[in-house]
Amino acid sequence: MADKRRVIRAGRTFLGGSFRPAAVVIEDGRIADVVGVRDRVIATTVLVPDDAVLLPGLVDSHVHVNE
Repeated sequence: MADKRRVIRAGRTFLGGSFRPAAVVIEDGRIADVVGVRDRVIATTVLVPDDAVLLPGLVDSHVHVNE
């Protein structure tokens, strides 16, 4: 199951109008859950650098404008 799951961990995640540490669990290309940044999740892990912000669910209009 781990090959179909990814977890993206970030110290700065924008959720509910504020920044906080969080981990976003992705299953089959969709957000399945948002958990604490230190919660144990069995999945391939991606770490977001400290100088970046994770914006779960945001669609980049520059990429999708022509679709």
